[in-house]
Amino acid sequence: MNALLISCQLLPLVGILLITLFGSDEHKIARLSFWVTHAMGLAIACLLGIWAWQGFPAYEFEWFTLYEHGNYRLPVLFYLDKIGATLFICDLGGVFRDSALLPTLFA
Repeated sequence: MNALLISCQLLPLVGILLITLFGSDEHKIARLSFWVTHAMGLAIACLLGIWAWQGFPAYEFEWFTLYEHGNYRLPVLFYLDKIGATLFICDLGGVFRDSALLPTLFA
């Protein structure tokens, strides 16, 4: 679940970097966007499925410590609760809203 949580956060950044580096024409940009958004949708669906299977617990993952000095620590945390899951569901709906799969699902 930790890897899925991080991938849901980093996949948009990876997509932007890939488009910046390799998006020389419109067709490459479209292909990169298509695959990154669908990978993002799959990661969100898997994350929410695993989270639901575990009983919807409030989940916190400390990725790394950004700064530490004496008694002070600044960790980078990922926290998933019902409000955060709602945002992921909204993202998931946006990923598949304009997808070619949508007309076939409701036909």
